[in-house]
Amino acid sequence: AMSVGLPIISCPVGGIPETLKAYKKAILVKAKSPELLSKGMLKIMKAPNTDQMKYIYRPFTLDVMYRSSKKVYDKAIKNRFE
Repeated sequence: AMSVGLPIISCPVGGIPETLKAYKKAILVKAKSPELLSKGMLKIMKAPNTDQMKYIYRPFTLDVMYRSSKKVYDKAIKNRFE
């Protein structure tokens, strides 16, 4: 959702709060609370459409992932034949 700028509603469990802390379209609500979930949904629906893409940490672009994966495979191949 973050990579395409969609809003996110989630519960603050595990690493979710840290993952979403810089993403302005994320709303964290208490688990098992339909009232807070509906309030979060209304908040997102009423929010102006802003460019949130600049807030996303970008280590997962296709180019970065390709280069990172290539390094891992190159190292594995090199170590295997030494």
